[in-house]
Amino acid sequence: MVIGMIEELKKIIPKLKGKILIIGFDYDKLNQAINKNNNITYCDFLNSVSNNKEKATSGLTLNIRKLKKKYKKKKLDYILVNMDEVNKYINYFIKDSIYICQKKIYVFNNTNPDLIKNYKRYEVSINNDLKNDNLIEIDTTNAFNKILMDKVYFISDTLLNLLNKISDFLVS
Repeated sequence: MVIGMIEELKKIIPKLKGKILIIGFDYDKLNQAINKNNNITYCDFLNSVSNNKEKATSGLTLNIRKLKKKYKKKKLDYILVNMDEVNKYINYFIKDSIYICQKKIYVFNNTNPDLIKNYKRYEVSINNDLKNDNLIEIDTTNAFNKILMDKVYFISDTLLNLLNKISDFLVS
């Protein structure tokens, strides 16, 4: 399954322009595709172990909850994410990815059934009719961020997750 995601990424990367953030994939496997694309001006890898290479910074692990601090508002053009890496911090990632991305977010390996519903709150268009069932394309060009609503969504999602865990514990 990972090999299929890497091949799908290698097909997407030549179409990208500008600044991209890749979360959950190894730099070594995508090195050639990134270096061939002259339209990529900045590429950052998170949650992978690698060294500094030409266009990409090292794969330092960054706290997903602090994405908003590292990348300013609408600084990145594209985000490519493996949801296995950020599932634990899904509430933080959704609001921060809308805040920092100005074009598209590509989500691989989605196992969360509420992901699409949570992204739709921000007035984004979602294309999950792609050939690969594990890939979702989220267009954030018309997305909005309201600080108060972000906090309300975050609190409601956290409470729902807490109630689900309590109910699972009581049932078992």
